[in-house]
Amino acid sequence: MAAYSKRFEELKRRYGRGGCTKEQLARFVRFGVLTAEEYKEITGEKYE
Repeated sequence: MAAYSKRFEELKRRYGRGGCTKEQLARFVRFGVLTAEEYKEITGEKYE
């Protein structure tokens, strides 16, 4: 992946600390803040 979304690193850290859920990350994908590929990289699961 060439470049990450602007909030990728922040959301990855938050998820790692338990500061956000998979459902919240999925909402960010729907709003265009994260890509489906970034969701998978953060959670280890395919975005559906």
